Amino acid sequence: TEPKLDAFYPAALRAAKVQGVTIARLVLRGDGQVARCVADVAEGAAPFSGPTCDYAARIRFAPVKGWSTADEFSVWIKIAWHPQRSRVLPMDAPVEPRLLNGDTLMSSDDYPPSAIFNGEEGAASVVIDVLEGVPTGCVVTRSSGSIGLDDASCWALMRARFTPFRDEFGRPAVWHYTRNIKWVLPTEE
Repeated sequence: TEPKLDAFYPAALRAAKVQGVTIARLVLRGDGQVARCVADVAEGAAPFSGPTCDYAARIRFAPVKGWSTADEFSVWIKIAWHPQRSRVLPMDAPVEPRLLNGDTLMSSDDYPPSAIFNGEEGAASVVIDVLEGVPTGCVVTRSSGSIGLDDASCWALMRARFTPFRDEFGRPAVWHYTRNIKWVLPTEE
């Protein structure tokens, strides 16, 4: 059950028509009681951290079968504080980033000359870390059998650009992009 949210809106903030959004992590015990609350400020809502946790402490969740009061787990809540109508909001689902330059990411110019000279082919699997749409690191998770082709795989993917990834709170977050790259020797024309 949930208490009336507007009852927790501080009178001075309501009179000043202050509004904002807070996100809080609630640590729940197995009996459904809130053990701890950590409010995270979002969109200028610093004065609402206390009221958010005061409200959350009075929410009663259903007990988890087979869990004791010592067992804990976390849930998140998001509250829009407004002088006329405050409300609990659904958490946003993370949005999968989109590769922006996939068509131009790799070309035959990326094939290392040394690998061509040595007749090397293979497939590499790589993972890049992406923050704010730009790769920040690369790891080869399955080698092509050629150091040159593995390095070229990372070099090519470090040029990738993505739409920025946001977590469920709308904040920038690191995202991992996996790609398999097959290297086939260019044919002579």
